[in-house]
Amino acid sequence: MRIALKFVGWTLLAILGLIGVLIAMNWTIAKNVYLTRDAKIMDVDRFAPRRIVAGCDIGPLEAHAQSPIQAAVIDEMQAYSLSHGGVGLIVLVDGKIAGEAYRDGADQTTRTRSFSMHKSVLGLAYGHALADGIIESMDDPIGTYLTEWADDPRGAIPIGAFLTMASGMRSPSFLDDQWEATKFLLSSKVTETALSMDQRGEPWSQFWYKNVDSQLAGAALNRALKAAGKTGYAAYLSEKIWCPIGAQDALLWPEDETGDPRFYANLDATVRDWVRVGQMIAENGAFMGNQVMPDGWIETYKTPSKTNPNYGIQVWLSSPYVKERAYNPASPVKVLQSVPHLANDIIFFDGFGGQRVYVSPSNNLVIARSGEVSDTWDDAILVNLALEALRAAPQASAR
Repeated sequence: MRIALKFVGWTLLAILGLIGVLIAMNWTIAKNVYLTRDAKIMDVDRFAPRRIVAGCDIGPLEAHAQSPIQAAVIDEMQAYSLSHGGVGLIVLVDGKIAGEAYRDGADQTTRTRSFSMHKSVLGLAYGHALADGIIESMDDPIGTYLTEWADDPRGAIPIGAFLTMASGMRSPSFLDDQWEATKFLLSSKVTETALSMDQRGEPWSQFWYKNVDSQLAGAALNRALKAAGKTGYAAYLSEKIWCPIGAQDALLWPEDETGDPRFYANLDATVRDWVRVGQMIAENGAFMGNQVMPDGWIETYKTPSKTNPNYGIQVWLSSPYVKERAYNPASPVKVLQSVPHLANDIIFFDGFGGQRVYVSPSNNLVIARSGEVSDTWDDAILVNLALEALRAAPQASAR
């Protein structure tokens, strides 16, 4: 009888413990649903806990004494951005400010939500991790770094497949399972939920843009950094990229106080800092004359992937031209680019609803833009307005 009662007692404790865990998880999700449901683009302080990517002051961005893009063109670019809820826009030509505009109380120090632009920075961080030997190769099985998958068939998928959105993994979708998708995005178990996804296709068989691939690639990097004695991703990003380009402090949104950041989104920073990242890409990995990225990585970064000519390593490419860009075959979302860009070397970061960094290395042109979410954003407009102006500028033949 005592044994039976003891067993019942332990069983009740276990059940109560499980209920407590579920309540805690549901509370986190409920809180995050409340925080995100009406969050505006500048409401970055709602997202807690936060982890700082420390910046460094290496000097301000200079302005052109006489902008090669006329003020009327900058006004037209700003008008288009504003018509889609824009709050910040900055244009660099030859590394100098050709135009800058804000609204709704935003200025050059205002952080805004990045959404998926974080993915493209994760791709840059991998360049350093490979050069430093933190990650040995893009061909490494991801299970080398994610111990949960060390003996799992999913662990054999190469890291490179995750970085180019071709892992074959399933992604939680609001179309199929709203609870699972919500848990992945908003619970305190983001990486754990990503690890629970099953494999639906062979690696490299199909491009399928999804947050799960970025989350698992980021988690693998974070584990590898800690195994190598580093503090983790935030400190590494600060050391290798954020400080060398002179950015202000940025904010990550981790799953909990000690857990992984959301690697697929929420590197929240100023528009000026995003344009610094773009300028570093325009200069083939250098910034203000100092080399930031390992030699050759930017070329690798922007090389079309095996399954999508418009995607590199967590970054988009606008050539060859696609009028309606699809994220994956199941997604109803299509992103418009009404006409081809006037340069065929445009690299760009895509954050949900019109958060963008556009880079044309051949024109040394960088545009960064932030605004409220818009489902009618056209990727042709800002780039072509700027390129048309540069072609018509008196300095064009000297550039």
